[in-house]
Amino acid sequence: MAMEVTQLLLNAQSIDGNVRKHAEESLKQFQEQNLPSFLLSLSGELANDEKPVDSRKLAGLILKNALDAKEQHRKLELVQRWLSLDNNAKGQIKACLLTTLASPVPDAWSTASQVIAKIAGIELPQRQWPELIGSLLSNIHQLPAHVKQATLETLGYLCEEVSPDVVDQDHVNKILTAVVQGMNASEGNNDVRLAATRALYNALGFAQRKL
Repeated sequence: MAMEVTQLLLNAQSIDGNVRKHAEESLKQFQEQNLPSFLLSLSGELANDEKPVDSRKLAGLILKNALDAKEQHRKLELVQRWLSLDNNAKGQIKACLLTTLASPVPDAWSTASQVIAKIAGIELPQRQWPELIGSLLSNIHQLPAHVKQATLETLGYLCEEVSPDVVDQDHVNKILTAVVQGMNASEGNNDVRLAATRALYNALGFAQRKL
């Protein structure tokens, strides 16, 4: 099934109703039969720069919806379901997502940044994924501008999703420093500065709650 996931994701967006319905049913069946493999296939799709943009975008969207829901009872179910997954599978999924932040395709890294923040919202309160913020902060010093942009966007979403109580003060300070540096006039890339400015909005609220 993992081999077919690209085609299924593309078919699920087909204008042909029958093709679309069949693909949606197959994806649902895959999810119900083997959730870890399903999520891993989606994260692999999202991380693969050789895959079509449309299949990658939908993979990221399904991943995000597998982690969060508007209804509180459903959200709690999804949180428990994620936490009960095998650690090895979760580690591989998270590694794929972090890799995607370096993708040159904006639709891919933008989706990955939201999924990373959703997982952080689940795991950081459980004292899991302690290395996440450090690895994001080290990304800020990467040369390609789009990696900086993707990382700042992720930090902004993270500040929105995560309670400040679960992040130590040192990391809060470093996030704010990274965001302010991204906004600096010496940062020559306007997209990076815009991402930093947007991240600051969430990061400031985050810092204020911490105080």
